[in-house]
Amino acid sequence: MIKFNVMFSKNLFFLFFLISSFCLQAQEVSRLSYPFTSSGVPLNFPMTGGMNAPQFSEIDYNNDGIMDLFAFDRAGDVMLTFRNSGNAYEFKSFYAKNFPDGLNHWVLLRDYDQDGVMDIFGYSDVPGVDGVIVYKGYYDSNDEIRFNRFNFYELTQNIIPIQQQGGSFTNLYVSFEDIPGIADMDGDGDLDILTFGIGGGYIYLYTNQSVEMGYGLDSLIFNLETNCWGYVYESGQTEVIDTSGVIGDCPGQKPDGIISDRHAGSTLCPFDENNDGDKEVLIGDVSFPNLNLLINNDTADEAHIVDQDVFWPSYDMSAYIPIFPAAYHLDMDFDGVKDIIASPNLAGNAEDYYNMWFYKNVGTNENKTFEFQQSDYLINHMVDHGTGSHPEFVDINQDGLLDLLIGTFSFFVPGGGKDPRIAYYQNVGNATQPAYELINDDYLNMSTFMSTAITFSPTAGDLDGDGDLDLLIGEEYGGLFYAENTAGPGNPMTFAPLVFSYFDIDVGQASAPYIVDLNRDGLLDLVVGERNGNVNYFQNTGTATSPMFNGDPTVAPNIEKLGDIDTRVLGSTSGYSTPIVLDFATGYVIITGSKNGKFEIYNNIDGNLNGEFDEIDSDYGGLTREGFRTNVTMADINNDGIYEMMIGNSRGGISGFQSSFNLDGTLDAVDFPNDNSIYVFPNPANEFITIQTQIPPGNNTTYVLYDTVGKQIKKGNIYTQKAIVSLKDMPAGVYFLEVRNGGDRFVEKVVKGQ
Repeated sequence: MIKFNVMFSKNLFFLFFLISSFCLQAQEVSRLSYPFTSSGVPLNFPMTGGMNAPQFSEIDYNNDGIMDLFAFDRAGDVMLTFRNSGNAYEFKSFYAKNFPDGLNHWVLLRDYDQDGVMDIFGYSDVPGVDGVIVYKGYYDSNDEIRFNRFNFYELTQNIIPIQQQGGSFTNLYVSFEDIPGIADMDGDGDLDILTFGIGGGYIYLYTNQSVEMGYGLDSLIFNLETNCWGYVYESGQTEVIDTSGVIGDCPGQKPDGIISDRHAGSTLCPFDENNDGDKEVLIGDVSFPNLNLLINNDTADEAHIVDQDVFWPSYDMSAYIPIFPAAYHLDMDFDGVKDIIASPNLAGNAEDYYNMWFYKNVGTNENKTFEFQQSDYLINHMVDHGTGSHPEFVDINQDGLLDLLIGTFSFFVPGGGKDPRIAYYQNVGNATQPAYELINDDYLNMSTFMSTAITFSPTAGDLDGDGDLDLLIGEEYGGLFYAENTAGPGNPMTFAPLVFSYFDIDVGQASAPYIVDLNRDGLLDLVVGERNGNVNYFQNTGTATSPMFNGDPTVAPNIEKLGDIDTRVLGSTSGYSTPIVLDFATGYVIITGSKNGKFEIYNNIDGNLNGEFDEIDSDYGGLTREGFRTNVTMADINNDGIYEMMIGNSRGGISGFQSSFNLDGTLDAVDFPNDNSIYVFPNPANEFITIQTQIPPGNNTTYVLYDTVGKQIKKGNIYTQKAIVSLKDMPAGVYFLEVRNGGDRFVEKVVKGQ
């Protein structure tokens, strides 16, 4: 609940929150991208946020007849949209906004009704129910793809049903761990579903009966065709799949008919590998790093696996993806011939950098030959440091430009080891155009602590009062590293040997520190996030040059649950708070990331450290789509007077956004990029403004102008995608324009001149 204090009418910052209390939740922040280079190579899409367990599909986002690329990363349930420019991919994040919220675990795009528009098949959105949801795709008036939910009425959960004997219905089972195969398996022109049964081991084929029942391709009516497709059994005890030499003989069953036990977790990629009219399947298993090609000899209209390439492709470099590989069959390199891309299907503790194995089809779609190209396809053009990322702006070389440190959880190490680091990117741009170059991917040699500390969260502040910035580094096990800068004011940072367990501070797990004089007594205090979702306050009881802290957050004047901040969601035992503190002219504001990806904003902090802070936004900017375990660093890195945001997440990369805050905390007009929904010009204006919108016009699109005290000045409807609003009868000043269309709301600041 949003709370307000009685001083709102006396300062513009709080007025902003008062005015926008009904629309701040929908406040957009525009994505930014700055040049990054690594080893002298410019990165094509550095600020995607990284990839850990991506699933790939083809799609045409803008109805231009050219297939683009969609990636769904189950590490954070993140959608990454890449447009095909003809000979390269361009990261175009705005297309992701056209996809429905709530997609999770696995997502595959297929055109089930063959209307030329991709549809969505995804994992059930019903908690605890393993099944399949469907969204039908269509193009709007701007030729952008959109989706509507396909409704199944047989089950209350609105997931794909299967009719059982006796007429009742149950859900078509697909585990959240697996990747099903969705393809025309029986050659009748519609899409079928290949998946492992609830007991594992056997592959179930659900055939689509829409054509057979006379409904054409616009229906989805599935029937269990067989619970032993191909007459194979995956035991999980070895890479080799058990096969049967006899059609009708299902392997893996004991004489009494009991199915042998097996592990959970398999992936299926069906395609016609040898152009004989039936489907082979590339299968991945949670227990092994290889892909196994099951070769089908379709006889008597019944799939029969007669051979297998256990370490596919045995004629080239075999795929080796530690822990649970999955394969996808699509054209990855713009030549019209479908290739294979393989990646891990595990959200954590799997290969997190060399995790996109690209096999180019050097043959044709009819005569396929796959040759290994690289294991870091696409990801080699991203800022990606494995798993987990925590950015911090700080001027390392003291040239007046803010550089970037990125602390990480770890790179993947086989056998369960860890390789945590801090990466140093130097700002090699200028005061208005930042650009970053990787200088050191193991700054301060933090990887040497791999056996005792991981998940590094750096922050900077002059703790010892000598005029230069020191570093404080949080880590997974709750303690803090202290790096004293011995360079002196104005000199490039140099550090004394690191001190671990700084003042014996221990917050339990996942310490995320921030240095700030929170009680405004002239001494820098510590605000530290942690796994449990609360925020700890450690008051500095020393002096300006000799800080002193009690390491126990429960002992006064420390505060274990500062402001009653709690980033946990209902039912979760962890919240992973990652606070930063902004000091505006009107008081402190805390912004914290969280386990579920939301950014929460709190005020009413000054003079209220022992009280409850006011939560003024529980999902700032809608940034949940950036993934899990988010955190942020903010600074004005291009001297435009507005805070820029650099966001880290569990996928190991970073993404950048223009915040909606001026340095004094007042609202800035959000500058939407090419995917904007509204654009207002001229601004500032004297006599009129033009509202240009890409949202569908009509009676449900309205605008309202408010003054700075929340009074409604003018309102009206927008009937076309360009509307002119007169300002002649309004006094000079600052106003806020709100445009509404259905449930969408957009806000711009408008300045009226004399």
